[in-house]
Amino acid sequence: MSIFYRDLNHERIQDRWVDWEGHRQEINLLISRSLADGYQRNRAIVLGAGNCDDLDLYYFCNIFEQMTLVDIDALSLQEGVNRLAPELLDRIQLLGNIDFTKLDQVNFYSRFNDLLERKALTTEISCFLTQTPSEIVRCSLLEPWRGQYSVVISSAVYTQIFYIHVLTLLAVHASSYTAEEITVLMDGLKTLRDCMVKAYNDLMLDLLEEGGTIIAWSDVVKFDEQSPFPEEQFYAINNEMERMQFMFDLASKQGREAALTGLHDLHGRLHSQDRQFACWIWPYSSNRQYITFGISGKIVKGTT
Repeated sequence: MSIFYRDLNHERIQDRWVDWEGHRQEINLLISRSLADGYQRNRAIVLGAGNCDDLDLYYFCNIFEQMTLVDIDALSLQEGVNRLAPELLDRIQLLGNIDFTKLDQVNFYSRFNDLLERKALTTEISCFLTQTPSEIVRCSLLEPWRGQYSVVISSAVYTQIFYIHVLTLLAVHASSYTAEEITVLMDGLKTLRDCMVKAYNDLMLDLLEEGGTIIAWSDVVKFDEQSPFPEEQFYAINNEMERMQFMFDLASKQGREAALTGLHDLHGRLHSQDRQFACWIWPYSSNRQYITFGISGKIVKGTT
């Protein structure tokens, strides 16, 4: 599966680092606000670091004594740090080839593809999808690092794990199934996707030390040439709270389901008194941008 994500990472545009400067500044601001209580932040881990284009590694290493970057694509992770901050390599631990869903440990993708290739009945595929969560719960991930970090950071992971890859596999074999059967399969995949997203939140909490802070951001609403961002309407709003509500309304109507599921689940696990929230426009490429939501806080006991 890492080949799939490697190909995605290689789609990066050469000028991305420059174009994403404002995006990184918003992330740094969210982190700064999230750590304003003065609690000692010794160790931080970033899940989904990828090419590191949205991470200001110098800022991170300035505020954290130790940094760990994790991604499913080990090569892009190494190349990213080498390109952006080679002198910081001795201060950053890199963990590659880590599938946050643990689906690789049960050979999910090859088994799912085998079912599609032999045109298995939707009842058999649906049963397979339903049983998958009980299989992965017996698998372990990042065990030596559990409870080791004062700050756990998630970098736009919700919309990347599982769903994009599995839909590409289904698309190849879609002609073998009726429209009604595709609907059944999609329902099963969406249910499994939501389960994977919530299990990913569990992983973040497991990595956190007691009293630590969770920080996460995700692309939520996509805009492109066919569906442009309503700039005139947005900038005509003078009140910041009304602008925020405008963003929420867009997300409720057009939001990416994986991101909304992950952020809503995480929101419910955070203490309300120190919970932080932010949103901004992420200029992903020349013809695509996202409304991005960020959230942070400390965990309510009993929600891990």
